[in-house]
Amino acid sequence: MQRADPRAEAVANILKERGVVDAAAIDRARLAAEAEGLRLDHALARLGLAPEAELATAYAHMLGEDLVALTEYPDVPVEGIDLPLSYMERARVLPLALQPDALVVAMADPLDTGHRRAIELKTGRKVAARAARPADIDAALRRLYNPNGGPAPAEADLGDVEKLRSIASDAPVVRFVDRMLAQAVERRASDVHLLPSGGGLRVRMRIDGHLQDTPSPPAGLRAAILSRLKLMGRLDIAETRLPQDGRIRLVIRGRELDLRISVAPTVDGESMVVRILDGGGDRPELERLGLSRQALDRLAVLLDRPHGVTVVTGPTGSGKTTTLYAALRRISRPDLHIATIEDPVEYRLEGVNQIQVRPDIGFDFPEALRQLLRHDPDVVMIGEIRDSQTARIGFQSALTGHPVLATLHTNDAVGAIPRLIDMGVEPFLIAAVLNGVVAQRLVRRLCPSCRRPVAPPPAAADLAATLGIRLEQVHAPVGCATCRDTGYDGRTAIAEVLEVDEAMRAAIRSGGDTDDVRRAAGERGMVPLMADALAKAAAGETSLDEIARVVGRIGT
Repeated sequence: MQRADPRAEAVANILKERGVVDAAAIDRARLAAEAEGLRLDHALARLGLAPEAELATAYAHMLGEDLVALTEYPDVPVEGIDLPLSYMERARVLPLALQPDALVVAMADPLDTGHRRAIELKTGRKVAARAARPADIDAALRRLYNPNGGPAPAEADLGDVEKLRSIASDAPVVRFVDRMLAQAVERRASDVHLLPSGGGLRVRMRIDGHLQDTPSPPAGLRAAILSRLKLMGRLDIAETRLPQDGRIRLVIRGRELDLRISVAPTVDGESMVVRILDGGGDRPELERLGLSRQALDRLAVLLDRPHGVTVVTGPTGSGKTTTLYAALRRISRPDLHIATIEDPVEYRLEGVNQIQVRPDIGFDFPEALRQLLRHDPDVVMIGEIRDSQTARIGFQSALTGHPVLATLHTNDAVGAIPRLIDMGVEPFLIAAVLNGVVAQRLVRRLCPSCRRPVAPPPAAADLAATLGIRLEQVHAPVGCATCRDTGYDGRTAIAEVLEVDEAMRAAIRSGGDTDDVRRAAGERGMVPLMADALAKAAAGETSLDEIARVVGRIGT
């Protein structure tokens, strides 16, 4: 859940004082803001509760200044300030004057620190934001940069759109996009990034968690390539000022793929990320994730419990959902009704009822979970606990006898407990139903064809010794044709598994003191994440540099 912005709250109160909205409207917008991760003022505008002009007046009042008057707009563009017109149209910003200590900029959203920072980086000037009516900014942009009254570049007419649609269907463009996606699948990329760069397009693929550059297309094909992907994802190719999200279902190299497209406007043009979800790929198995035998055994104990909550934690891209899928595959039986709530559904699991949330229509995680519990599930998987409602409903359902699997964003296993308390789950409820927590990361595996043995640094050897690991030799990456000169080939999981016992439940009930829980976990035999990682380094599976990148600094 996005943390409330006090400035947005102040704007909402100003609108209320001016009689634009009432308390009920603000409450309604707040629910929408929490569900969709929006600022409260943006939610008011999206729901049609606050007109643009009134919102601009509220921004000006909050900043303690007058709204930008029509007479304050310059007669000619501010000299020496070179902002792309396409960016100014998308962001609805316009430089008004260059003062000795700042560049005064009219902004439709003066609270947007992202746009303010982008302008500062582009111009090298500190920005003084002034609140302005969006319609006034649009009119000034047309007057200053399009005096003949024709359509502005970002407002393409029907002929321009049809021309772009035609170019996007040309053979060279189609071949490039098909080849790019096929290459991404062959190289096991999780994402493809298409970034505007010097008038052209920079293409990068995230492979084993790292972005790697690939050959760029001719600069003149940038718009056509992005339009081709937009068309495939059923997006509006004429819209370049607003973010868009789409989806593509296709088969590449005989594999059924689900591609999620996200388009965002930037200062230099549109940026696009294509996420590759291999719905037809190999189904995950716990034994193939790379977890140590000790971690596997402890996780199996958690999964064998007939009720309660098991949580998998870690940052984005740490393999949490894959671990939960593998866990579901292990416990799946024909006599069980297993259901999941996800965003997005990454794998299709046979015999599992998988539900895709749709926040855009109000079908978010809490609502989906409420509906699911009416369908009498035997096992529930929550793709991500994002907010207090989902957390409380999930734990309450476990209290009534449902085994619940879920993911959560925390740095380690013990950290899940204070995080849940912060989200509003009562300590007694956590103590009653939490079975355990798995904290995991993904580290790159060294390429077995070219890795070379090296002596470990004394600090690493000393740390390993304190954790009960003999670190006499480690390996370092080299690079060869097999691993495309990266030194690594694939990834493996490292994890720490916290089993909650009575001593820990007592500590949780008393307020969730992490030191007490961590001490009890150590006495219970939990192997820390760093220890599991160093054990893999000692076995030659990964490097110390990779451990330091993923887990943290090794030694002093």
